Amino acid sequence: MKVWVCVFISLIVLIFSCEQKHKRLTIGIQPLGTTDTAELTQVTTSIQAIFDAEVYILETVELPQSAFVNIKSHRYRGDSLLLFVMRNKPDSIDFIIGYTSQDISVTKRNIDGSIKVPESKYSDWGVFGLANLSGTTSIVSSFRLKGNKALFLERLSKISIHELGHSFGLPHCINDSCIMQDAAESIHTIDRVELYFCSKCHQRIFGKIGSDFSSNK
Repeated sequence: MKVWVCVFISLIVLIFSCEQKHKRLTIGIQPLGTTDTAELTQVTTSIQAIFDAEVYILETVELPQSAFVNIKSHRYRGDSLLLFVMRNKPDSIDFIIGYTSQDISVTKRNIDGSIKVPESKYSDWGVFGLANLSGTTSIVSSFRLKGNKALFLERLSKISIHELGHSFGLPHCINDSCIMQDAAESIHTIDRVELYFCSKCHQRIFGKIGSDFSSNK
């Protein structure tokens, strides 16, 4: 009897261990306010093409009015949206990316924390996206990604993967074609980079994923 009990317990432990070993990365896309279904599908497809992950489009939530500002124009503060999305992240999701069609902004600062000069330009600076480095949360805005449909969707894909890269701990990259290159305040930088990680960033990011999740990449 004791032998069968030991065998049963061993099987339970083995099954549990296998489930833990093959746990897949989960990424949630959080629509904020009114969004376009085709755009959400594009973000989903792009993430699935790069990462071996289960991607879910979560139920739409309204943009928090606490993040709204009207300094230069109607915008939502990116740092406030990051905090909002992070606080509402389901426990079942490993990483989450907030998506909005509204303009978002940040305050650009120097290394010492002071606002970049001129302050009138950088105190409320519009951005494509924002992420917590080595965190679980990122934000993407389609507001500034102009162009024809094909170009718009390509830019959207690149920004989404770029911000997720930051969430996985990748800093900006000096490789001219790497998707992690700093946009340097220009949409043309986004157009120049490729929709992939350079070999160095690829090794770093997928090494991290592989250490925590089952990955076929």
